[in-house]
Amino acid sequence: PPLSPPPFSSFILSSQQNIMVKSSYTRPGVEAAVRLVNLKNDITTWKNIESKYKDMLQKKGGKKLVELDQVCDDLGIQLHSPSPSSNKKRITKDELLQLIEWKFTKGKPRYALYTYLRSNTDASVIQASSLAFTHADKDDAKGA
Repeated sequence: PPLSPPPFSSFILSSQQNIMVKSSYTRPGVEAAVRLVNLKNDITTWKNIESKYKDMLQKKGGKKLVELDQVCDDLGIQLHSPSPSSNKKRITKDELLQLIEWKFTKGKPRYALYTYLRSNTDASVIQASSLAFTHADKDDAKGA
């Protein structure tokens, strides 16, 4: 006799079982992050972690990552500076690409996005970032 397909309900059940297996997957670093959150009032541990940050950068990405991290720090200081020259907050295309290089070196690279980022003009990055910072200064996360 020909085999009949499984009943529809068993298909749903097997699909749900697969979903359950996938949803129980924890991304790398999540468990460590949860442990750190639970240490939110342990100032000694946090100071110890912070004191090892540059060493971690060196081990993870070498001199290149340490330098990119400094570039990002300097850019952050510039963007938060109350000086008249920083009256209009914005970043250039070169600064955006440095930020992305830092992010890809420090975390998981997504090289498919890099092509799209490089295709932007300097003027479009300046315009978009200026608008985003304006919205962010107004606590308008959706606009930013």
